[in-house]
Amino acid sequence: MDVDWLPEDLHFHNESTIELPLELLEIIFHLAAAECRRFCYTLCSVSTWGRIIALRHLLVSLMIKGPGSNFQAVQIVAGNILHQPSQLTPSDLIQNIWMPYVSDSLVFLFDSCKNLKNLATDWRSFDHLVEAACGGHPWRVLSDAALWQEQDLSLSISTTEHISSASLSQFRIFEGRFADASKFPIFSRITHLRLTSLITYCHRLRFPLLTCLTHLALPYHGDITSRINCLLERNSKIKMLVIVTFTDVLSETQQARVESGIKQRRMMDNRIYAYPTTSLDTEKEWLEGTTGGRSIWEGAVRYTEQNLRL
Repeated sequence: MDVDWLPEDLHFHNESTIELPLELLEIIFHLAAAECRRFCYTLCSVSTWGRIIALRHLLVSLMIKGPGSNFQAVQIVAGNILHQPSQLTPSDLIQNIWMPYVSDSLVFLFDSCKNLKNLATDWRSFDHLVEAACGGHPWRVLSDAALWQEQDLSLSISTTEHISSASLSQFRIFEGRFADASKFPIFSRITHLRLTSLITYCHRLRFPLLTCLTHLALPYHGDITSRINCLLERNSKIKMLVIVTFTDVLSETQQARVESGIKQRRMMDNRIYAYPTTSLDTEKEWLEGTTGGRSIWEGAVRYTEQNLRL
């Protein structure tokens, strides 16, 4: 090995080890921590100063999967972390929250995390958030700082049960109940919206309050292909409509029929895209898309251009 190029401050202890500058180690740790959460956990357990680096990356995304982790998340956001480094403010670091179940603690989390960019939650939890934004929640209210935050928001809505078109009328995000959207700026933050659960579409599906919505992803359901043009006409600002097909739900024949229908409609409107996946991959896709990997929007463009060329 030719080592003539090495700087003088790199000293060999023996033939197999080399002492690296602390600044270079920090860069390596940051790069590794950004790529792998498991590395972050390991780094937390072996190094005090490395733990600070790891926490900066771990706290970017909160994965809240049940009541136990919900309690932990609330404590983290409140700053109640054991041996918390004094130079870290957890709520300032959090950019992504995964919380696909019903809990009104979302109001506290949303209010505290001023740099939130990506939110995945149950539609009823989001409804609680809307109530707090509108002053209709029984005991929680969003602060002005959270209410008027200008950071764009990518929203993923799920449900643990089938939603009918009748139920959608209870979900304020689909309803023009609030005539003046400017009074509820939480809506104008939403630029990307994905519905991850099967729903029955009604032909009047529209988003009057989402004045900045440009990207919409809907799971395929039997009547969606016949409603696509109407949906885009009623939501003219949408730049990209992704029809998500679950390959573990549809047969190959059904999948081919859906893609054929999308291909035909792309002849009239090229804002329509297809994205095949499985119903079990939603969490993995969301985490990948929020941590620097390929998003479903990028995946849909790539798949459509490669497989549904006109």
